[in-house]
Amino acid sequence: MASKSPRKFLRLLSKKRSQRAAYLSAAFLVIFSIFTYDIFFSAQKVKAATVGSSSDVNPIGDSTQKSSVVTSNGAIVAFYDSGTQSPTGIVYSMSSDNGATWSAATQVTSTQTDDFSVAIDSSNNIYIVWSDSTFSIISKKLTYSGGTWTIGADVSVYVGTPCGSQSEGDEMFKPILRATPTGLALAFFQRYEIQCQGPGNYFFNFATSDFNLTWGIQNAGSFDSSAAAGGTIASNLVIDGKIIWFYLGNDLYYTIDGTSYNKVPNTTINGDLSNDPVMCYGLDQLNLLYRNTSGNIAYRSYNIATGSLSSETTISSNAGDIVGTLVCDSYNIWAAYDSFVALSSYNIVYKRFNGSAWDSSATSITTDNLNNGNINSPARALNSSVVPVLLRTCTASPYTVKAATLSAASGVTDTGNQTGSLTGALTGSSGDVIVKCGVW
Repeated sequence: MASKSPRKFLRLLSKKRSQRAAYLSAAFLVIFSIFTYDIFFSAQKVKAATVGSSSDVNPIGDSTQKSSVVTSNGAIVAFYDSGTQSPTGIVYSMSSDNGATWSAATQVTSTQTDDFSVAIDSSNNIYIVWSDSTFSIISKKLTYSGGTWTIGADVSVYVGTPCGSQSEGDEMFKPILRATPTGLALAFFQRYEIQCQGPGNYFFNFATSDFNLTWGIQNAGSFDSSAAAGGTIASNLVIDGKIIWFYLGNDLYYTIDGTSYNKVPNTTINGDLSNDPVMCYGLDQLNLLYRNTSGNIAYRSYNIATGSLSSETTISSNAGDIVGTLVCDSYNIWAAYDSFVALSSYNIVYKRFNGSAWDSSATSITTDNLNNGNINSPARALNSSVVPVLLRTCTASPYTVKAATLSAASGVTDTGNQTGSLTGALTGSSGDVIVKCGVW
């Protein structure tokens, strides 16, 4: 019996070797498949990433300002106010891989303000306007060449006089900049306060410029709009060819050259002007997202060809939700907004319109119930796979600015915020905004 034991052992060992070889072959096949998948499909995977940090509670402006642009080769350039973080003031970072990684911040101006807007022309030159500490409107050109930008000098658009040191205040704020086929279109608000008493009178101003920041008409056709919600004004600009559309208060207007304004009949909405509406041009129509007087986030479209305003579609009836951003391309419309959970607690969600119907339910982008908000994105996206979305998260300085791309065919898995350490594992697929405080 003893003499047979070694042979039995060898046969058993041989069998185990065959099994190990099979296991190794299977493991090799799995590894090879993963490797091959990464080679051919990794370009489609985009995870949200930190762009930078800011000491400003509104590091990327409010919901009507678009603080990112996309170049002709698909690079994303994100602008935000870093506050006292280094480098200080308005800075930009660039991503050439759909938001997966970002360059170090480059200072545009040391001015600390969350009141700014950016635009890009067909040559990838970028333009920025902002309201400074004297409530003047300043502009600057970033000239593109060979993948980099040369930052130009400050150019004054409109000089303000802040209320407080003088008997009258002439304050300019909330600039909204858009690039047209022939130049730049700029809208901003003017608060004219007499002896610094009361909310004062508000005016809507318009200015145009060539691409060298030689500003032309200013204060043309301004009109008093102080009756709008006690002085709270809402507006957004959309460029359709040479026509510039904007909502002022609850009514749609348009201008062609900035010298005169025309109110479009039968376009009045029942908007709650304490939450600015956002508008984009896509699917051959103007699209508007706003919060109505009932507290719902609502959507309407204006058909330019027929001159008709659609009936109202409720996007969200959750009390406390805040209008975020509306993005259009040739195929889709995305409505992203802050979904109220509790005081200083919001999650970011979105719904998509595919040309025929809106999603029946919202897609959760964040599920951590943190203070997520201040969503920004370009109003128009020519490539649906490159739609940058910026937002602020956390409840105390320094705040985190994050960015990712939004994709119509993507999903999100967020494992949630881990108790105590504010860390968490995170996975995601092409282009949703995923935000988490602390370490990733």
